[in-house]
Amino acid sequence: MPEPIAAPAAQKSGVSSMGVSQPQLNETPVRIEALAKLPIFWALEGKLCVVSGGSDAAAWKAELLAACGAHVKVFTREPDEMMRALASRPAAHIRADISLIGRSWRQSDLQGAAMAVADCDDSYEAERFYTACGAMGVPVNVIDKPLYCQFQFGSIVNRSPVIVAISTDGAAPVLAQTIRSKIEVLLPASLQNWAELAQAIRSRIGSLLPTAAARRRFWEIFVEKAFSEKRTARTEGELLTTASELVLNAGDVKVFSVNPIDPELMTLKAIRGLQTADVVFFDKGIAPEILQFGRREAIRIQVEDRPQQGSWPQNCRVVYLVSDSDGSTKTNISH
Repeated sequence: MPEPIAAPAAQKSGVSSMGVSQPQLNETPVRIEALAKLPIFWALEGKLCVVSGGSDAAAWKAELLAACGAHVKVFTREPDEMMRALASRPAAHIRADISLIGRSWRQSDLQGAAMAVADCDDSYEAERFYTACGAMGVPVNVIDKPLYCQFQFGSIVNRSPVIVAISTDGAAPVLAQTIRSKIEVLLPASLQNWAELAQAIRSRIGSLLPTAAARRRFWEIFVEKAFSEKRTARTEGELLTTASELVLNAGDVKVFSVNPIDPELMTLKAIRGLQTADVVFFDKGIAPEILQFGRREAIRIQVEDRPQQGSWPQNCRVVYLVSDSDGSTKTNISH
């Protein structure tokens, strides 16, 4: 089971004892800008999925759903060669199967389906399928007809259990494919093995490291290794040793002078600092686009005067963003 995510407590971090007032609701920085679609990852293992159509496009969607462990029923009178080949071979996922049914779909076929996908020749057929799915409460996607889609499939980078999906909301599919190609190069094929190791040791790490800050530091070390080393028979033991040796009460403060309005002038060190911070203090006037480099779980507090050394929150990572039009200096303070 994944660890529950709890909101950080300002009282325990020492924030409330610093004389810094919490921001009012209308002063709280926006943590994410508007999204065209909500990216979600849908569990389909053991679920029924319905596909209508015998084209190559429909075959790809059926193969994709089966790769997630779904029971896929394909309704078509004229399956093309790709669809016939797909139905005749074992699915990639051990729990999946693809059934080819030689007739057109009926509304009753949608009963109990987790989702439905169709490749329709015209808008009339697309609307009929869309309406039937709506009546049965089944999420629907009609291929290449956005008007009849409740969800969309993006470009996928597969290092399962690590999965990356890219969407341009249908505006530029070639752009999504290009982004996928670049990410494919960045993510080593061995990442799959590291992700499986992470799943295997997660509960033990939770027992060894009871604080969220310590666990986060461990997983940062884990990720560095995943991108720079090969997994060996000794890797698991070495990681558990690393976890047991972590100093749980170590915290630090990093002060960055940043240009308050231009996120493109942020240094890599400042961005990395924000990405690992538990608490972010920032001067008035720092743009929301700059704060968005930080972790969304981090506490964010606007300050009028710089807190005194020794009054920072303890046992956590703190970043203080100082407004500076030059944005050229950085100071480290440890505690």
